[in-house]
Amino acid sequence: MFANGWSVERCGVEFEELAKFAFRPPSGLSLGANWIRTILSDAIYSENDIETALKKAFGDTALTETSYAKRIGAKIGIPAATISQPSLCLFTNYNGPGRERTGYLILTQAETVKVWEVGRSSSAAPLYFPAKYLPGLGTFQDAGVVANNPLILALAEFAAMSGNAQPDLVLNIGTGTSPDVPLEDQQPRFIRDNWLVRLKRGYMSQMQGKKTWDDAASISSRAGKNGGRYRLDLTITHPPSIDDTASMPMLTSMVYRDSMLLQAVPDIAYHLFATLFYFELDALPQKAGSNFHISGYIFCTRKGRDRALPKIVKRLRKSTVYINGRSTLPVVDTDGYGNIRQAVECTIGQSLLIELKEEGSMRAFPLSGSPYSVSKLIAAGPATAIFGMRTHKKRARDVICSRPSKRRRRCVACLSV
Repeated sequence: MFANGWSVERCGVEFEELAKFAFRPPSGLSLGANWIRTILSDAIYSENDIETALKKAFGDTALTETSYAKRIGAKIGIPAATISQPSLCLFTNYNGPGRERTGYLILTQAETVKVWEVGRSSSAAPLYFPAKYLPGLGTFQDAGVVANNPLILALAEFAAMSGNAQPDLVLNIGTGTSPDVPLEDQQPRFIRDNWLVRLKRGYMSQMQGKKTWDDAASISSRAGKNGGRYRLDLTITHPPSIDDTASMPMLTSMVYRDSMLLQAVPDIAYHLFATLFYFELDALPQKAGSNFHISGYIFCTRKGRDRALPKIVKRLRKSTVYINGRSTLPVVDTDGYGNIRQAVECTIGQSLLIELKEEGSMRAFPLSGSPYSVSKLIAAGPATAIFGMRTHKKRARDVICSRPSKRRRRCVACLSV
């Protein structure tokens, strides 16, 4: 629904309506007759209902043609699983550039698959809906049978596209977690703890998204990469079944009463706002002893014709920018196309940390990609681009080098950090 450019409020309303239509109770048959129908049709619910609801929400647009996502540069990946030796696949709106994937498959032949078909394939939970066949691709089901929390998949896909870069922010949204059960000193009970019950408990424990989150957080903590990672979830003693649409208002009210969630959301919003901005050099750094004198601009990822820009500018003007810990009020300017920019000029050591603190926030958050190393700024910025590259301009002035030379030339030693 995000791909449609809808507000959070509208997404909530549309999702609830879609769920109620998709999970319409079967016709008034007896319990036995309903189970027979379920076995014969391979699902409790009709595929016609969920497909009608998805078509109403998304129309006939292909996932690769979602205009709003294209306009803001959003990369969307939706996981699904195959049905024969279930393995993970990813429908995307960008066709999976970057290095080779391991452990999952990018469906590069799915350019014409419609959004509603992707939604249908990825929500075909066994027992509830039949698997979805897509001509030329195969048959797919809900990815939850392989990875109920797609966090690891998302991190792997980001790494495949971005190399060694780290995501600015990771937001993992849970669907409710059962409370931990303490270890009990007791013998197994004949009926309540038989092998079939234990097998079910083991499978359901693997469906707990919090376990995946804890595993990923543990790895990131050991690697020193735990900043900017958030999980929003509720502890629910008796979680409702996924087709219990009558519980949706109750779950919503639980969210609004949870103090931990209410405290976390503003920080996430402030952090997300900071990642809308990035820094770029406008000239090569000049050596100043053991330091560098740099100049450039803070830009916004949302560009001139974006309807959100007036609100972004208003919030930015009330914010404070910190450059390596020193505060400065933003002097917001716009170029001829209406794009936001703020000039930055300073002397730094080996790295540049730019943070943004909004009005009302208790702390500052780093801009996208910050902190920056001088070498990476030089490699990424347009100041080093020459004709034939993305800026198509003359070679920029090289860094000032203290080494004597009859003819000035670029000094790699002076740029190394």
